[in-house]
Amino acid sequence: TGAATISNTNGSNGLATGVSTGLTTITAALSGKSGTSTLTVVIPSITGSNILSIAIKSDGTVLVWGSEAYGDAGSTLNYQRRFPYQNNLLTGFLVFENCGYTTLAIKSDGTLWALGINNLGMLGIGTVDTDSHTTPVQVIGISGVTAIDCTYITSFALKSDGTVWAWGRNSNGQLGDGTTDDSYVPVQISGLSGIVAITSGALALKSDGSVWAWGMNYSGIIGDGSSDESMHTPVQVSGLSGVMAIAVGSSNSFYMALKLDGTVWAWGDNVFGQLGNGSTDISYIPVQISGLFGVTAIATGDSFGLALKSDGTVWSWGYNAYGQLGNGTTVNSSIPVQVSGLSGVTAISCGTTFCRALKTDGTVWVWGQNINGTLGNGGFSNKSTPVQVLGVTGFGSYLNLYQ
Repeated sequence: TGAATISNTNGSNGLATGVSTGLTTITAALSGKSGTSTLTVVIPSITGSNILSIAIKSDGTVLVWGSEAYGDAGSTLNYQRRFPYQNNLLTGFLVFENCGYTTLAIKSDGTLWALGINNLGMLGIGTVDTDSHTTPVQVIGISGVTAIDCTYITSFALKSDGTVWAWGRNSNGQLGDGTTDDSYVPVQISGLSGIVAITSGALALKSDGSVWAWGMNYSGIIGDGSSDESMHTPVQVSGLSGVMAIAVGSSNSFYMALKLDGTVWAWGDNVFGQLGNGSTDISYIPVQISGLFGVTAIATGDSFGLALKSDGTVWSWGYNAYGQLGNGTTVNSSIPVQVSGLSGVTAISCGTTFCRALKTDGTVWVWGQNINGTLGNGGFSNKSTPVQVLGVTGFGSYLNLYQ
């Protein structure tokens, strides 16, 4: 479902870059030689909310840790699992997204499945109920799915044809269909085509490098310079081009974009300095995050941002009450600070108030709030510097952490 470029230096081994998690087809061409070779692989991933983490390894093994109180990993026993365990129920799925109460999962055939709570129609099965669905159910009327994301109340899916679909609550027009009517099955977001990436905050990246937003416009997060209450269909974010990745804060209060030149831009609320420009002033249009260059990946939590640089270091800024900036303090920062003790990092992701990083040796490191054992280090105390997730190794240096 994704495409990759192979940089080959010795005629036999290459490095895949720009790949997506899940089922990815890699096409390689050797310099000076005709023809190409293709390989379909499973790119491992780690996703999660602030109470549950799900990881898939390259061999298809699925690991889970944290709380399972809502049935979103197949149990409602409210286990506070402090250590990762192998979850056989979720085996066979290739991409996951956990949203706190529900989990979305894609199979290799492009079908979409869901489990967990459905009180607002987030499972996309045509009904609402108060049950906890502890076995996966198929989302109705959608196929060819390549990417997913969700909030506590609304779910989003990107199809292989570049269209975006949504279902669940629509009080702020986040379904993007021009109405505020809820939908319990997927509906197509109006006017979007050629989309290559989506986020749960009603944000989409087009193949031409432009960014589009819709739904709630709290603190100007639509990014078109307006302060309208909400937008029921997508509008283009002002002043952004050449974008390669997007991210949204878990509280949907600010957005971020990574450009091809390695700079990072942000807009929306800024009360904790999450725009990273040295101030706490709201911005209705994107502003550049101070002092960040050579960035290769971005992630966001609740009012804080995270960036991975090409030298393998990780940087953070914004809200830090639980140590989620990873610099050994709980002090907010309106400019990027380096996460302590991390080097050789290849991928990053965030929950609401904690972060994860993968290193080249295949180990995963975490820091921040540790509610329900979500750090996976065997305890419940918060960590303001990175600690290793126990029993999670062997991912390989090519892992992308799916946010």
